[in-house]
Amino acid sequence: MKKRLKILQLQPKCDVRSADLQEEIVNAFPLNEFEVTNAYFHGRPDKTGIHSACERVHYFDFTKSERKGLRIRLMWKLWKFCQDEKFDVLITHRFKPLDVMLKLNKFLRIPRCIAVIHGFGDFDRNYRKKTLRKNNSNFWRYVAVSSPVQTYLQELDNGVIKKQVVLINNALNIDKITSLMLPKQVARTQLGLHQNDFVFGTIGRLVGIKGHINLIQAFHKMHHGNPNVKLVIIGEGKERATLEEYIKSNQLEGVITLTGEIINANRFIKALDIFVLPSLKEGFGMVLLEAMAGKIPCIASKTGGIPFVLADKGLLINPSQVQNLSQAMKHYFELSDKEREELGKQLHSRLQNNFSILTYRESFKTLASPYKTPK
Repeated sequence: MKKRLKILQLQPKCDVRSADLQEEIVNAFPLNEFEVTNAYFHGRPDKTGIHSACERVHYFDFTKSERKGLRIRLMWKLWKFCQDEKFDVLITHRFKPLDVMLKLNKFLRIPRCIAVIHGFGDFDRNYRKKTLRKNNSNFWRYVAVSSPVQTYLQELDNGVIKKQVVLINNALNIDKITSLMLPKQVARTQLGLHQNDFVFGTIGRLVGIKGHINLIQAFHKMHHGNPNVKLVIIGEGKERATLEEYIKSNQLEGVITLTGEIINANRFIKALDIFVLPSLKEGFGMVLLEAMAGKIPCIASKTGGIPFVLADKGLLINPSQVQNLSQAMKHYFELSDKEREELGKQLHSRLQNNFSILTYRESFKTLASPYKTPK
């Protein structure tokens, strides 16, 4: 029997969700050809009890102090683990696992190394650019999740890295996600919404870069005279107090709902009439694919990977332009049900045609197979 290739997929934190693309990468590798290990620097399955479906899972449980600074103890433990396992392929996500393995692989010499770069900013700091250029080798490929991220990586170039950048669009397992979505009536009931409300909504961490304060201000402008129009923001984060203060000071309680964190929040997509993504910066915008799967019309910021995702099938607004965002929301609100339904269908078709999960899996399988080193 042919020996299976051993793959290590290394992630900074255990956080398994229904739309998790790391799990879809695992699905790219048939069990008769590959043995995949998902490993996490810290964290274990949360209270939802959702575990990785990977054949093998390893929790390093590195402490906060081990994950900071020079990470000497972390690197020692990780080196020993890799030495014992003799992996053939490495896949990293986010900067810390990449940073550590760039250094360790000078000694481990795992022949096929794939770093998935999910957005912008990982290499904005000069230290990180220098680390990448100093420790890069022909073993590595750098996967950009969208064309704009691909351009960002290529512009870091030192001549060699540019040739090692590969584009693999993020994708969505449409059948899986839609099977988890609650019917509109059920989703609205669970969110405390009325069936005759017109609902704008978004999903994302409550942090400044996600632009939620702009969304609330834009909604406030168009809400007057439309008492049945509601806004739902699903997510949690350090900006919550700022958002709550605006809502309270403008008497918008009961009109704007901050739900807090909801695990697998994409279940509630169909509660919305319009999905809005007001980010100031966004590498891709996976949540847009989830809205597209639910056939929900989308308004989003014209930044980063978002125009690549929506193309001309959504309404794009320059970031931080509150007045323009408000006008866009009013425009979509005033469309007929039939017009909004058609917009949702067009987005769903774009999702099917451009972000296939089968293409995604096949691309990673091909990349993990033996490849020529760049000249």
